[in-house]
Amino acid sequence: MTTDETQQPPAADEPARDALAAEVSALGARRPEHPTRVGDLERRVLQLQTSVTTLSAQNDRLVRTLKDAREQIVTLRSEVDRLAQPPSSFGIIVDVHDDATVDVLTGGRKMRVAVSPSVELADLGEGREVRLNEALNVVQACRYERVGEVVTVKEALDAERLLGVAHADEERVCRIATALRGERIRAGDAVLLDTRSGFVYERVPKAEVEELILEEVPDIAYEDIGGLGPQIDQIRDAVEDQLRHGNTDQYALQQVVRRILGRAAVHADRVPPAGTGAVRRAVGGHPAAPHREPHPSERATPQPSRGPPPAR
Repeated sequence: MTTDETQQPPAADEPARDALAAEVSALGARRPEHPTRVGDLERRVLQLQTSVTTLSAQNDRLVRTLKDAREQIVTLRSEVDRLAQPPSSFGIIVDVHDDATVDVLTGGRKMRVAVSPSVELADLGEGREVRLNEALNVVQACRYERVGEVVTVKEALDAERLLGVAHADEERVCRIATALRGERIRAGDAVLLDTRSGFVYERVPKAEVEELILEEVPDIAYEDIGGLGPQIDQIRDAVEDQLRHGNTDQYALQQVVRRILGRAAVHADRVPPAGTGAVRRAVGGHPAAPHREPHPSERATPQPSRGPPPAR
């Protein structure tokens, strides 16, 4: 075999070369269309991203709408449950026990009922109003009664009871509510009574009685009065002379003071100072001169003074 015959390619490789050449030609023909197709794909990707963003925003709005709707449904359901509850009854506590039970008065009956764990036993006191559920269990502690009948205390029987006088001088024994046990109750006090349970809840102040009560006993001495030194000595001597002779009439003592102060005003040609009021209070607070309201006849026709009339 010669050298030329060894270097010559076989005839079977010619179809493969032709196929490769055709493929290269096809790729070369498709190369100009490649940039246009890439741009289309990029625009398509941008459109898809925009659609995804829009759908995500819509999804968030839908989630919020569903959440609001759920809250409204829960609220409406709780409102329906509240309106569907049976009516509650109320009672007055008569006694509290250590085993989480209380005696209550409700509907004219006295019953021993259980206390709900949500209610503190320390908040339950005798005379307090409580709310009962359908099973007659205490589920809420209310406040004490604020209206009722006013009765007058005659005497305190013990720490939990008192004797009161109602209208038409009717006497009745009343229970003292826990809210009133810490206060001092005296005979003559007006208290608020619940006629259904027999509990008294609070003291009712009376204006006409409070005005007559002295807040303190006058303790003004002669040395505390300003001015009118000589007149004060004359008043002291005159008042003590009257008291030594057993004259404790309040009106007569005031007349003595007026005569002395009237003479002082005439001689000084001026109106007595403000200290004269303190002089009268000092005379009224003298330990030997009990307080006495002047008789209407004494007010209408006072005894004439011996000295000259006071300056007008």
